[in-house]
Amino acid sequence: MPENAFVMVQEGTLCLAIVAITEQQPVSILGNLAQQNIHVGHDLDAGTVTFAAADCAGSGRRAAGEEDGADGDRDGESEDVAAVVVHGRRSFVRAVSGVAGGCV
Repeated sequence: MPENAFVMVQEGTLCLAIVAITEQQPVSILGNLAQQNIHVGHDLDAGTVTFAAADCAGSGRRAAGEEDGADGDRDGESEDVAAVVVHGRRSFVRAVSGVAGGCV
């Protein structure tokens, strides 16, 4: 998603918001910009993490006192998604069923 990869630093200037992996920093970190509008699921039994595109515009409503489901949202519930699945150092795309998670 382009909006998760670029930052406008001034009018007419976009910068790629990804930092290269180096010997000193050999781990890639997904920061808050990269995780916007991404559903992150955690399956502890299978040892996997899933990432799927989502519209998280309303996911902060619970902080205002609304409960899950009050507006039809399914925040935090299991659902079927097509997602990028990360298992150890491998990743692949597949349909995932019953993954609990929510918007980041």
